[in-house]
Amino acid sequence: MPKNEIYLAGKFNFSTKEDIFNWRENATHYLEDSYIINDPARLIEETHFNNNDVFIEPSDEFSAKEIFSSDLYLLNKSNIVLCHLDKGINTLGVWWEIGYAYSQNKLIVLSGNKWEDYYNHPFIIQSCIRFSALNEALGYLNYLNSSIK
Repeated sequence: MPKNEIYLAGKFNFSTKEDIFNWRENATHYLEDSYIINDPARLIEETHFNNNDVFIEPSDEFSAKEIFSSDLYLLNKSNIVLCHLDKGINTLGVWWEIGYAYSQNKLIVLSGNKWEDYYNHPFIIQSCIRFSALNEALGYLNYLNSSIK
């Protein structure tokens, strides 16, 4: 049986390298034996960070088109979207990814701070399986994979 594929969605804009990569590395390590991991962060280049190691969205049209195309390709390949929002969210990209995944009938698993406004928004409640911590979401995905076999 082929492995299911998981797209890792999370905040980039104005995030540090640590905020962008740490949770993705943990999720990949935890899930890579059971799933194929599609991580758009693997495409980030050093030039996308300022001197303080904070991500800055590319401003040229070619880079924007390249990012959108590659993210869409990875989203389309994936059966599941794991979205981690540990420090709030203020980026359209993540909301677009969740909406697109929902429109394509993909399973959306969200981990985030349950005290943030987005966590209890009706659209999130109806479209995502929500967990207040990343390790809970990873445990659920591990359980889900073992129950499919």
